[in-house]
Amino acid sequence: GKKEGYWVGYHENGQLERKGKYKDGKEEGEWVIYWSNGQLYSKGEYWNGKKVGEWVWFWDNGKLWYKETH
Repeated sequence: GKKEGYWVGYHENGQLERKGKYKDGKEEGEWVIYWSNGQLYSKGEYWNGKKVGEWVWFWDNGKLWYKETH
């Protein structure tokens, strides 16, 4: 058991909640997360399970809420 490859998750209403990739049980590469209304919630990259580079978060109306760099 470790998570491996591309994974997707869905909200109870059927909308896409998140998508990304696992490598050796850890998040790897770009991950994207959505609000239940379909708007982008956050996006960024992982390397070996740790956040790297710029990550951004948005309000459920699509407006930018927060940015950070790792």
